[in-house]
Amino acid sequence: MWAAKHLEKSNLRLVNSGSHSLYAELEGSDLDLVCFLPNNINVYKFYGSDGDSLVSMLKNLLDEKKINWISGKVKLIQIEHKDMNIDLSLVPIPGHYLVQKNHCLESDEIVKETKFESAIYSLAGLRTAKYLFLNVPNQPMFSSLLKAVKIWARNRLIYSGIFGYLNGVALSVMAAKICIVYPNAPITYLFQQFFMVYSKWDWLHVPVLLEELSPSSLNKLTQLPNN
Repeated sequence: MWAAKHLEKSNLRLVNSGSHSLYAELEGSDLDLVCFLPNNINVYKFYGSDGDSLVSMLKNLLDEKKINWISGKVKLIQIEHKDMNIDLSLVPIPGHYLVQKNHCLESDEIVKETKFESAIYSLAGLRTAKYLFLNVPNQPMFSSLLKAVKIWARNRLIYSGIFGYLNGVALSVMAAKICIVYPNAPITYLFQQFFMVYSKWDWLHVPVLLEELSPSSLNKLTQLPNN
C-alpha cells in the first residue's frame, strides 16, 4: 500500500502533544500525537479515503468503526485503540530538518516554512507546551496544579472550550501565571491562590500574560504564514 511504503521509507518523527506533554493528563484524556514527515509527501495520501491512504490502512488493521478522519481546521486521524483515544495530526516540513537529530521541530524557522495550515495549528500546541515549561519555575508543581484545576473543572462540567468554558490551553496559561507569581509555594497554596486571584481578576481590561508583549514578539506573530 502507498501509505505503508512511504511510512517505512521516510524519516518520520512522532511527538507527544496536548495534556500528556505537560504531564497533566486526566483519566480518559485523549493522547495527542504529532507526526512530522517530509513535505515532499502529499499529506492527503495519508488522510484520504482511497484504498492506499493511511486511514484505509488503519481501518484494515483495526476495527473500521474505531478510525475517523476529521477534516476540520486541524485535520486529524482519530484512533480508538485499547480504551485509549488517539488524535494523530500530520506536520509536513522540509526533509533536511528530520535528519538533524538535535533540531527543534517546533522552531520559528520551521513554522515560517510550513505551508499546510492545519500543521501550523498542530505546531502551536507543541510550542505552547514548550513555552510554558520553560517559563514556570517548578515544572512538577505546575503540572500538579494544572491537573488539580482540570479535575475541579471537569467535576463541575465546566471543562470544555466547545461550550464556551475554559479549555486546556486557557487553564494551562492561568496555572502557569500562578506558578510564576508564587514560585516557591506548595501545591495547596497554589490551588487556593488560583481561585483567589482569578475571582478578583479584571477580565474585561487585563489579559493574563506570562510576559510583557514587546515589538519583537508582535513582529513574530505578524510574520507567521497565513496559509
